[in-house]
Amino acid sequence: MDSDHSYQPEEKLERFLKAGEPPVYIGFGSVGDKKNAGETTALVIKALKLAKKRGIINTGGSGMNHTEEIQKTFYL
Repeated sequence: MDSDHSYQPEEKLERFLKAGEPPVYIGFGSVGDKKNAGETTALVIKALKLAKKRGIINTGGSGMNHTEEIQKTFYL
């Protein structure tokens, strides 16, 4: 598979990536439980805080949502 080296992330994401240590990526794709998406989002945020890690949460098809504004978290 060829890499596309021309990709440029949106400005907000690029700023987030440059603002600290590499983040942890979290996403469940379409296999997430939409009925419990709010609980899943809260659990992921709690885990990031406990681990003292920055994170990128892909809210995608799993139904996870942007429930809390956290400086160390970026939502896709």
